[in-house]
Amino acid sequence: EFNKAKEEVEKISRRVDGISGMIARYPGLYEKAKSIIPQAVDEVSGHIAVLENGGIDIAYLNAPARLESISLALENAVDLLDEGQAQAGGQALDVIADDILKLQEDVLSEKKAYDEISSGLSSIFRQVDEIEGELQDIMTLYASIKDRFGLEDWTHRFHLASGQLQELKQQRALIAQQLSDEDYPRSDVVHTYRGFAQDVSTFGTQVRDMKKMLVGASSDENRARKQLIKLQLILNEVRLNTVSRQLPSISDQFSADIREGERLISRVRGVLDHSPLDVQTLNADLQDAIDFVYRLYNNANNLVGVAVMVENAIVFGNRFRSTYPSMDSELTRAEVCFQNGEYTRALKIAIQAIENMHPGIYEKLIARKDPAVMNTAG
Repeated sequence: EFNKAKEEVEKISRRVDGISGMIARYPGLYEKAKSIIPQAVDEVSGHIAVLENGGIDIAYLNAPARLESISLALENAVDLLDEGQAQAGGQALDVIADDILKLQEDVLSEKKAYDEISSGLSSIFRQVDEIEGELQDIMTLYASIKDRFGLEDWTHRFHLASGQLQELKQQRALIAQQLSDEDYPRSDVVHTYRGFAQDVSTFGTQVRDMKKMLVGASSDENRARKQLIKLQLILNEVRLNTVSRQLPSISDQFSADIREGERLISRVRGVLDHSPLDVQTLNADLQDAIDFVYRLYNNANNLVGVAVMVENAIVFGNRFRSTYPSMDSELTRAEVCFQNGEYTRALKIAIQAIENMHPGIYEKLIARKDPAVMNTAG
């Protein structure tokens, strides 16, 4: 009998433990049923209201029916808990929570897809038309310069580009149709939209590269023609400055340099007059002409500057010639050198002569870079 009593006590203990465990679970189960799940339902209902107020049609989600089903299931789960069926009630609550999470995921996914599509759809659609316009411009530009630059045949390339453009237009029409279908999920459209956006970006880059290639070829010619005009003006300025200064003598080398500049400019002009245009030769010859003419321009400016300094130095020294025979002698030497075209030598002689009378005048001249300073020295 003692053993039987012990077994009964153990059975009773196990039942008490089970009841105690069930009692311990009840506060959490009721909190889930009375607070947590209703709050989740309210949150999902709020998301649905926001979408509907924003004009986003989510009828295909069948949200009202799913919410009603969740409400009924919640009532049944509470009844099970009230009847003491904690395990069955807990399982029912778990199923309800999964249903709410699934509905919330569907709603938020639709909102995210709608936002993504709406934010860039009009821009992407417009880009297709812009790219089409660019392609037409490229085809027109190619036709006008292909013979001039000896370009390869782009017929096949334009054929492929036109095919790609038509595919993009078809994708655009498909997306517009899917968006107009109220029963078509935006979350499904977004996959098509992303692929379409990537295709538009890739094709746009290809078209821009084609345009860059053609514009680059024609821009070399335009740049060369503008530069040629500038070089001719510079060469004319060099010639005019030497003539207007009435320098008594110009070295044979300087005259030869003027002719060489004219020859280089004529060589570039000859390349430009030839068709098809050899862009590589054009750029090389143009650079040669630029380097030579600008170097000649600098040399000519230096020459004229030295000649002006000689003239000012002699004018300054003339006021002392009658008083100082040595000054008269040195300035006469400077004048002879000047007449012979030895401007640098003449400057050295004249400067040395006036330095003897006015020490430091040469440094003042260099510091101000203005030969006229000698005419105002006292």
